Amino acid sequence: NNANEGVYLQSSSNNNTLSGNTANNNIYGVYLQSSSNNTLSNTANNNMYGVYLSGSSNNILSNNTLNNNTNIGVYLQSSSDNTLSGNTAKNNVYGIQLQQGSSYNNVSNNTLNNNSNFGVFLSGSSNNNVRGNTVNNNQNGVYLVLTSNNNLTLNNLSRNSNYNIYLYSSNYTLVCSNTFISPPGGNTTVVNGTGNDVRS
Repeated sequence: NNANEGVYLQSSSNNNTLSGNTANNNIYGVYLQSSSNNTLSNTANNNMYGVYLSGSSNNILSNNTLNNNTNIGVYLQSSSDNTLSGNTAKNNVYGIQLQQGSSYNNVSNNTLNNNSNFGVFLSGSSNNNVRGNTVNNNQNGVYLVLTSNNNLTLNNLSRNSNYNIYLYSSNYTLVCSNTFISPPGGNTTVVNGTGNDVRS
């Protein structure tokens, strides 16, 4: 209930561990700006953004609870080499969003259910691994726009109302060894993409 940020790490706030905190009812639950090598494991519900990273790298976000945020559970902007693992993001608009050159991130073993638009959304981001996530009951499961060289593997996607996986103007994506229950749009839909390797 701090109005702007529940927890704010600014400008080279590095090598910190933040765990067991509750940051609810803010604009940003946890906000990292130009900060690296931090470990976050907290609860951030009912904010606009649960966890927001801007220009931040080599952070570990694990076992966070990020529910009922009015926009996004985890948002990465121009942030690379981060690990997002074991988080739960439910009942947000977006579960996890990577945008504007967020690359070489590992998004694994997260539970991303009942988000009103997207479970995972990548825009303008490359060389990310999206692996082993549970992505159910969203409008769209995993949705990529203007991306390249991302790997989508071993995810469990079911009951997403439009698409399980959707690639738009995205190139050289590996889609492999995912488990689907098909929505109306099908398991994997590719529009205006080249060099994609779609196996399952």
